[in-house]
Amino acid sequence: MNWWKIGFFVMLFLFEGAREVAVASAYAPPKIANLPSVARTGTLVRAEGSWKRINEGSALLPGAVAITCWQDEGKCYETSYLYIGGYSGMPNLDVYDAKFTDNAVTYGEAESSCVHYAVRIDLDLKRVFATRERTGDAKDPACSNLEPRIEMTFADGSEPYFPAKEHFLPIMSALGLFLR
Repeated sequence: MNWWKIGFFVMLFLFEGAREVAVASAYAPPKIANLPSVARTGTLVRAEGSWKRINEGSALLPGAVAITCWQDEGKCYETSYLYIGGYSGMPNLDVYDAKFTDNAVTYGEAESSCVHYAVRIDLDLKRVFATRERTGDAKDPACSNLEPRIEMTFADGSEPYFPAKEHFLPIMSALGLFLR
């Protein structure tokens, strides 16, 4: 019997298993400790969460967002943090003119050269929705890398991570099917 052939395939299986374990554990997206919330106290509206994409397209960068709106000022302050490659970015603060009704706060950025950004805080549903649409010329280098439309809502900061969906892991996938 050719033991070297059996040994070769056993070692190949072990090396592939070790590669899959290394790939699966090499990247775990950051877990952001926040839950989506919307609250109104007098003339103050406060919302917190993480943007989650609700239409088709590439995933958004993970991050945390806090929105504070003052009705007597007619302003909303949006503070956001992005996490890139496991590192937290610097906080970003944007100030917007806002419109207040009994059941919603809306604000957005006037059309810039590339995008129109609009946010709606629904006080009845206790949800936050936003859209970012590309308005500039797709041939313009500054606008060409932007997606045509992104629709978002607030969600909690931790997304489930399934390495088998993100990477080619045939042994782990087969074991998962076998163990079910």
